[in-house]
Amino acid sequence: MEWYIRDIIIYGQGDDLRQLSFQPGVNIITGDSQTGKSALIAIVDYCMGAREYEVPVGVIREFARWYAIRLQTPAEQIFIARREPGGRRTSDQMHMIVQHEVELPHASQLTANSSREAVIGDLSRRLGMMDQSLALSEYDHAWVEPPTARNVVPFLFQPQGVIANKDQLFYKTDEERHREHRQRLQRIFPYVLGAINAEYFQLKGALDATKRELRQQERLLNERQALAGDGVNIALSLWQRAIALGLVGAEQQAPSTELDERTNLAGDLAALRLRLATLVESASVTPLQRPLVAGDPERAAALDSQSREIRNEIAALRQQLSYARELAGEATDFAGALRLQRGRLRAVNIVPQLNAESAACPVCNQPVAGIVPAVERIRAANQAVEAELDAMATVSPALSRHIANVESVLSVRRAALAQVESELAQLYLVQADASSAEAAWAEQQRLIGAIRLYLDQVPAAPHDTADLQRRSDELRRRADRLEHDLEGFDSADRLESALILVAQFMSSLRAQLHLERQDAALRLDIKRLTVVRTSPAGRPERLNEIGSGENWVGYHLCALFALHTFFLRVGSPVPAFLFLDQPSQIYFPQEGTGAGASEAERTDWEAVSNIYRMIFGAVEALHDQLQVIVVDHANLQTPAAFQSAIRYNWRNGQKLI
Repeated sequence: MEWYIRDIIIYGQGDDLRQLSFQPGVNIITGDSQTGKSALIAIVDYCMGAREYEVPVGVIREFARWYAIRLQTPAEQIFIARREPGGRRTSDQMHMIVQHEVELPHASQLTANSSREAVIGDLSRRLGMMDQSLALSEYDHAWVEPPTARNVVPFLFQPQGVIANKDQLFYKTDEERHREHRQRLQRIFPYVLGAINAEYFQLKGALDATKRELRQQERLLNERQALAGDGVNIALSLWQRAIALGLVGAEQQAPSTELDERTNLAGDLAALRLRLATLVESASVTPLQRPLVAGDPERAAALDSQSREIRNEIAALRQQLSYARELAGEATDFAGALRLQRGRLRAVNIVPQLNAESAACPVCNQPVAGIVPAVERIRAANQAVEAELDAMATVSPALSRHIANVESVLSVRRAALAQVESELAQLYLVQADASSAEAAWAEQQRLIGAIRLYLDQVPAAPHDTADLQRRSDELRRRADRLEHDLEGFDSADRLESALILVAQFMSSLRAQLHLERQDAALRLDIKRLTVVRTSPAGRPERLNEIGSGENWVGYHLCALFALHTFFLRVGSPVPAFLFLDQPSQIYFPQEGTGAGASEAERTDWEAVSNIYRMIFGAVEALHDQLQVIVVDHANLQTPAAFQSAIRYNWRNGQKLI
């Protein structure tokens, strides 16, 4: 596309403005290091909708308020300005003017009348980008968007970090940061080379849509055929289910000849469909009444709470009764032990009472000195046992009365619990009946829905499947025609032919650069995005395997100029300008050498001169349809066209800003 850059403008504060103007053909900006030359590619890319703001930090960012470019197309001029983002990472505010002749606006006239996405879309339409997706099939979900002007940017710029890079041939296609850009460029190559076009993708989209509809029709046809084949059985099952659920009155359940005689399936199906349709219609006119939910949830909750309270009381009473009974048992055992001991000690009563005056042995009646202590102790123990037995006779009746009392209360609470749980069980029974009615109503509703679905999907007559069959046949014939039309594009052969022509252009350009191995074949690998040179043994040598910075720069230039030559020949939607940053850097990384140069230095000067001879020759062969803007340290006297192509010479303090 014969587009070129007329101006690069930087708006500063107030009336401050820096404007660089260019012409068709070759334009050169030469100058010292750190004069702002390398910032120009970032500025143009930013104005063309780059996602990132990559203008180098420093005086340019501090000066700029808006960046702008004015593009010249065959029919009009396009002015695009984009706001400097300030403290943000980027800005989406853009100002766009499209007129036959655009007069550069004043800084005060710049407003955000557009956005990044809108500008990219407008540029894409004006470049003639197709509006079809790049997807190669309906399952290619990664490329659902059409190509845009941003996708061809790698063909427009060669910054100094790319032009001599053996691992990267195109702008913003490195594996680490710009993997998506790289994949997009790989996909768009056949389109920009003319191997496939908008008509191809239109046919491809139509074919995919036709095949998708065909699959749907065939699936529907198979379902209809299966349903029609077993339609009577399904309909009869639905009717019998309706009878079981009480949807059919007794007068409608009488056997009919249509249902009993299985000789005429079409007649059976028609009769069953009529009955089912009548049932659905009656349900629609007189909807099934949803049953009321019976029972008293609040009463049930109160009874349940009361039941828990009574159960807690009963548990406490049972524990109390257990303790009382345990205590009564222990008391009975203790009383028995006392009675046993009392029986043993009762024999002491046969011994007469003794006193100190007449103390005699109760056994041998011999006088003793004083009262016998053992006899008195036994007598005292016997009296204590008698006293404890008397006390037990008092305690036992009281304990028995307490136990009887607890048992009585427990009996009353158990009766109360039985009454509460009886009422609760009755309430639950009512609610269960209500749930059953609700479930039956829901089942009736589901059956009505199933009957409706059956009537909608099962064909009423055999001609329904015949219509589907005719539609499927028609779609199949259409898909065959579209496939035949796509085969006529010969896209694979056209892509191969395009790459052969590009390879021929590359070889011709290489001869002007006097690169090594002039007899080796060159080609562009659009899958790996690199240049491949074929060795005498037939081995492919990719750019990253070839030594020498001279080769790297040379093959970059050969590839880009060959592509632009082909783009102009086939009318590809790629703007016809190429921005090169320091192609001489491998020879003069700083400043070029002057008089008194050594033989090696003179050889370097000659290599740089060859680069510019090739650039001027390629542009002249294209009749200045390709604009080339070069920023470089070198300031050559040969070729003679170099000096006349210089637009700006930034030396002796002159700079971009």
